[in-house]
Amino acid sequence: MESPRAFESLDGFEWLNGQRCTRILRRPDTGFVFEFGPYRVCVLCAWRIVRGNGELLLGLADYEQLFASRSALDAQEIVATLMMNAHVMSVTVAEPASDLAIGFAGGHVLEVWNDSASGEAWRLVGPGGRTWTAAAGTLISSALSVPV
Repeated sequence: MESPRAFESLDGFEWLNGQRCTRILRRPDTGFVFEFGPYRVCVLCAWRIVRGNGELLLGLADYEQLFASRSALDAQEIVATLMMNAHVMSVTVAEPASDLAIGFAGGHVLEVWNDSASGEAWRLVGPGGRTWTAAAGTLISSALSVPV
């Protein structure tokens, strides 16, 4: 039986394929920002990085956690290690919630899932400042970018 939340390829996002993550920022107003050269994904909701087999490598809740050590886990460094040297192989979205998945060479995937029925979950800013925003379970495209 096919899953009703199967991931579908996003048409028109070929420009992100082959890009490499160049910077990761955490900003209080825009959450995590993953930059891919001139393009960026602003994440205001839950996210995680998994291996191709589904093994969880890192999630939003891991950021700055102490766990068993006395120093905080450097999630930004872990994300950089996993994503900075790997090229984007695919960009997919799951309907109807507009969850985002970015697949990388090497098999790991950045999964971003909408955790609000009313707020903005994530925003993808692409060529020419065009934006795609996932909010309230819909994906909205616009020609104007919102500064981040």
